Amino acid sequence: MDPTRQLDAKVSRAIKFINVGNFEKARRIHEEIKTENVDYYEGVLLGAMILLASQRFSEAALSLQYCFRTRPEFETNEFKNCFDKSYPELAHYMETATLQTLEEIKQNENGAAEFPASVPIYKVHLGLAYHIQGRFDEARESYLECLANCQETKYWVAYVINLLAVLEEQVGDEKAARKWVDIDTYPLVYEPKETIAGMSTKEFNEGLYAEVSESPKYKHWTEVQSSNWFIASRLNRDNPGPFVRMLEAVFEERAESVLDKIAETSPAPEHECFGRRPKNYRLEMFAAGLRGGGHAGPHVHSDCFMVGNYYVKVPEVEDAENTDRGCIEYGKNLFQSALGFENKRRTIRPVEGMMLAWPSYMSHSTVPCDTDQDRMVVGYDIEPVLD
Repeated sequence: MDPTRQLDAKVSRAIKFINVGNFEKARRIHEEIKTENVDYYEGVLLGAMILLASQRFSEAALSLQYCFRTRPEFETNEFKNCFDKSYPELAHYMETATLQTLEEIKQNENGAAEFPASVPIYKVHLGLAYHIQGRFDEARESYLECLANCQETKYWVAYVINLLAVLEEQVGDEKAARKWVDIDTYPLVYEPKETIAGMSTKEFNEGLYAEVSESPKYKHWTEVQSSNWFIASRLNRDNPGPFVRMLEAVFEERAESVLDKIAETSPAPEHECFGRRPKNYRLEMFAAGLRGGGHAGPHVHSDCFMVGNYYVKVPEVEDAENTDRGCIEYGKNLFQSALGFENKRRTIRPVEGMMLAWPSYMSHSTVPCDTDQDRMVVGYDIEPVLD
């Protein structure tokens, strides 16, 4: 058998063991792979997967970050997906944080010191462990140290900004909380206009909805109906039609009008992704479809400077005046289950033709609504093109 196919087969076996919780056998296979070919990137990825499955999230993140810094060719989508997974899972890991787990996290300090790029990962994990235990001063110190050491990175900066806002609200300093996440200022809300791109907003929305619905990724979702929430990326890259192009021009004009404001109000003004107004950037559009109880949980956009939405189709929501169903929600605590604290947030009732814009580090989510009609939102990210 071809050596590469042999390695592929071993990785597949190891993943099966991970899925059934047999980490010991998975580790043995991983050791074989490392011995046979240390440069096999899937073998390195497998090691991180084992750590993640074992709930050793801090070690997994440190391992992957080390790979990114020493072997740039390893920075693939598979690695990034595995790396990003440590953060949604982190809340569950931290739910049972005790002094013992805090000490276990501290064991990573030497490794972080050896590889400076890994320091922010260590600090955010340590800060969250302190935070859960109510040791707010120590948590704040760790979070701030993370920000001070992450000028070249962006994976965890947004999480720390949101955690600092939650922490300050917990200790009763709402002014300090708004310094980090200002839900009074953002999102910027642009109410529907009578016309857009030279036609009535109703006519434009109907044309845009029809065009996006026929795009390959979106059409596949509506036909397969595999989920009640979906994102179709690269909307303005994969053979866009005239309505997408017209909306792209509107987005570009909108972004140029607010980039300076977002930079001026950034809580991390020196950060190359979240603080400095990008000299050059890409505008990447996507379509989000929701149906039934479909919704997006709290998340941030860690690869860009700002985010915007345009509401194309918004079906009526039953009892909308008395509930938040169908609203978009800003500022929600990303680690609410772990921290046991429900912070203040801002909800907005979307209507067709409404446009929103906000900093990418700001957490946002949608409140489920029960409807048998699809809701379509076209959004965009402003991604800095760094020198």
